[in-house]
Amino acid sequence: TLQRVADQAIQLHGAMGVCADTPLTSIWAAARVLRLADGPDAVHWRKAGQLELLRQRENPLARLPYYSPPRGDGAPVFRRTADPVSAESAAAVEAFERVMG
Repeated sequence: TLQRVADQAIQLHGAMGVCADTPLTSIWAAARVLRLADGPDAVHWRKAGQLELLRQRENPLARLPYYSPPRGDGAPVFRRTADPVSAESAAAVEAFERVMG
């Protein structure tokens, strides 16, 4: 980051790095201010996750039926629907479940 580079430059210059004769201290301070203005990354990721979860909960497609794996008899079970499953789809589901083990 810019702040780390400026800090290393200050260290290399010793006492000269912190005096007013070089722009290093103002560069370091400006980089620090930009880091503060940007904010912590963990907070951004958390807020983005919260917003995505909220968006998914409010999605009208969330209430549609979905596939759930078989529970005992080996036949695929679709919740809230009585639609027949084609042989091709059943074979694909079986292959998937074998792979997923």
